[in-house]
Amino acid sequence: MRRTDREVTDPAEITEMMTRCEVLHLALNTDTVPYILPVNFEWSRTE
Repeated sequence: MRRTDREVTDPAEITEMMTRCEVLHLALNTDTVPYILPVNFEWSRTE
């Protein structure tokens, strides 16, 4: 990860974020053109 000061590594915090959001925004870059894709997903965490 480029910005380690913003990295989330706590499993409880990751689970809380993933259960709260409904759409994942995936940022990509093709040649010189960046773009963002909204993606629906399902989150399931097993111990």
